[in-house]
Amino acid sequence: MKKLIYLSAIFLLAFTLTFCSDDHPVGPGSDDLGEVEISVTGDVQTSFEGIADFDLMDEFSINQWELFFNDISPQTFSVQIFTNNADEMERPSEGTYEIGSDPNAEEVFTAIFNELEEDLTDGTEYTTFHDDSGGELVITESSEDVVRGSFTFTAKSVDSETNEIDGEVEVTSGEFVAVQRE
Repeated sequence: MKKLIYLSAIFLLAFTLTFCSDDHPVGPGSDDLGEVEISVTGDVQTSFEGIADFDLMDEFSINQWELFFNDISPQTFSVQIFTNNADEMERPSEGTYEIGSDPNAEEVFTAIFNELEEDLTDGTEYTTFHDDSGGELVITESSEDVVRGSFTFTAKSVDSETNEIDGEVEVTSGEFVAVQRE
């Protein structure tokens, strides 16, 4: 009987410590959708929290690896950080990468920040496709299931009628744990 009580106590302690841990599971088999925290200044001045995922896509002989972040209920923002290549690609390894204005340069990422209206039919798109924009992506963990890191960048919007730059945002901090898109 003492052995049963002892084993029950050990099981209860292990069970309790597992669910009290600061680590939360991400990736397959968990309910976690990934997470992102972003602070923005400029035309948009706020902080966002949302979900994060990543994917490698191969469509029409163009390969694209992307990180995608957005909030839900309601969706007020989205951020896409991606790199394109005509050659076969792999998930980026741990390291520091440039976010720049040339979407076709090797190992240079492009960023798009969308501020969305409530009905999702209108909003403002800011991109790093322009001079004097860009930043840095730091990947601190890169596995098949999880990519973790941080980013900062400056992006600009363009007036659709005049094709002139008419706005700017700076993502002053972005921290993420992204899961593989299913």
